[in-house]
Amino acid sequence: MGEEKPETPDLKARFIEAAREILREGPEPRKLGLRKIAQKAAMSRTAPYLVFGKEREGGGLAALQAAVGADGFRRLAEAMRQAAQANRKDPERGLREIAAAYLGFARENPRLYRLMFGNELAGSLHLEGLGEARLAAQEIIQEVVERCQTAGVVKPGDPERFAKSAWATIHGYATLMLDEVSESLSAPGESEDVAQMAADHLLDGLGSSRRG
Repeated sequence: MGEEKPETPDLKARFIEAAREILREGPEPRKLGLRKIAQKAAMSRTAPYLVFGKEREGGGLAALQAAVGADGFRRLAEAMRQAAQANRKDPERGLREIAAAYLGFARENPRLYRLMFGNELAGSLHLEGLGEARLAAQEIIQEVVERCQTAGVVKPGDPERFAKSAWATIHGYATLMLDEVSESLSAPGESEDVAQMAADHLLDGLGSSRRG
């Protein structure tokens, strides 16, 4: 039986999904490898190189991991975008719901989330649209920060700087949750409380004197 041709339009998506499946499997940490991904995708060992290029040319596993990370950031951005759109008339609630969506994504995709922010992608922002996908996720947060500023919920200032601060805060809570630093943060039923704490922390730091 012949191998599927590498020019198939959805072949890259096929490899990304195979990698995501590997990351979802088993209780132990999972590292990605081209051979394992090709096997999961039911393709030959050489097929990933035909799609993502060769290691010595800056492709291979680094490019495939960047593609998986970029896909993760797009999924994260979409989750936050939906939360923001559902609360356009209430910016403060929108900021809270973004925090909840972010933490929900991290909890549901722990290994993918760690890959997105891990050493594996260090220096890979130029590959597979990773940098652009990450920036797009930040821009969702920034848009809500700007709406909160207009509503007087967040103090005046550089919204990009505030968005980065908000991201760092939510990311910190997500990391604590995934690292199981304490039972209260790691218990599955506590995710809403963690999101509430993250949002309160954000609003305490960025809040306007007009709040409350």
